[in-house]
Amino acid sequence: MGVTSVTSAGGARGGSLERFAEVAFEALRPPAVAPISLSAGVGGVGGVGGVGGVAGFPSASLLPLSKSPTPADAGAKDSKNVEIAEVIVGAILGPGGRSLVEIQQMSGANIQISKKGTFAPGTRNRIVTITGTQTAISNAQYLIEQKIQEEELKRTRHNAISGLMQ
Repeated sequence: MGVTSVTSAGGARGGSLERFAEVAFEALRPPAVAPISLSAGVGGVGGVGGVGGVAGFPSASLLPLSKSPTPADAGAKDSKNVEIAEVIVGAILGPGGRSLVEIQQMSGANIQISKKGTFAPGTRNRIVTITGTQTAISNAQYLIEQKIQEEELKRTRHNAISGLMQ
């Protein structure tokens, strides 16, 4: 019987850890991320090893965040249009749209990119519409700018290496 109780305690511990992971990741979904400060949202997702970045937060602080923001935020939505060069849009989308989804999850904003061939008037720039709270919009804009800088640096390195090989 002593072994059974140890096994069941171990099972309960594993179950509660799985529940904690569900709650932690639920708190990172777009509707729940909006009220979280940038450092908490990015820290939680930044520990992409999974629960690592979130484990430092007590689970009690995550529970209210995953339930309450929708009614309070419903009227506080704003929208901002940003222009992005056609040649860089692929970097923001990422393979299969994964980078865009990550940016949305980390920032709490909704991001729409104009269809291929639809440009800002007089340019070859696509229109990116970011919707959410002011904080979520700012966070999304920052993450998009980071992605653009990362891609430009990658392309500069690639061109430099290509130039050396010719």
